[in-house]
Amino acid sequence: MAFRDAGDVSTALRLFHAAIGRGDPYAMEYAARIYDARGATEHAAELRSRAADVGTVEANQQPPILGL
Repeated sequence: MAFRDAGDVSTALRLFHAAIGRGDPYAMEYAARIYDARGATEHAAELRSRAADVGTVEANQQPPILGL
């Protein structure tokens, strides 16, 4: 919201990086969007790769759905 509502990139990135430190793939994706817009495409790609890895791990940790 800091970025979307007020354009406060520094606060948005600070908060995203706090969440990224806790392994939040959504924060990784949102931060990657900001980095893309700023021309830091390599860093954005790294964050997206980490987000995909976390998502894969989370998906593999889900309990099986009975009957499927």
